[in-house]
Amino acid sequence: MAYNVTSLKLVRCFKPTSKTRFYDAEPIRLSGVLQYNAGEIAGLNEPRTIIDPERTYDISYDALRRSEWNGQFHLVGKMPADFATRMIAAVNGKKEWRQRQRRDFLSWFPTQD
Repeated sequence: MAYNVTSLKLVRCFKPTSKTRFYDAEPIRLSGVLQYNAGEIAGLNEPRTIIDPERTYDISYDALRRSEWNGQFHLVGKMPADFATRMIAAVNGKKEWRQRQRRDFLSWFPTQD
């Protein structure tokens, strides 16, 4: 998710997981992640899915476009309208993150006015 992929040349990707045991073992970890139930996001069909801001990677916009053109990738759907707001809250809930790490991560999202 990037708000201007054409100028940034990169897309920030999030790696969701349905393996929730790690997060459930220490509930404080849940304050720094997003949780979705089956059906809330197209393509995420497990009973519960976690999206952790620490599990991200960047991919070039050109590589993503090439992957789509040659059939290695297809768009399943959009993230929910509240995704950015919820991700910002999750990042702010990661008390172990330093201010710079938080600021750098949040720079991928449009400012909230």
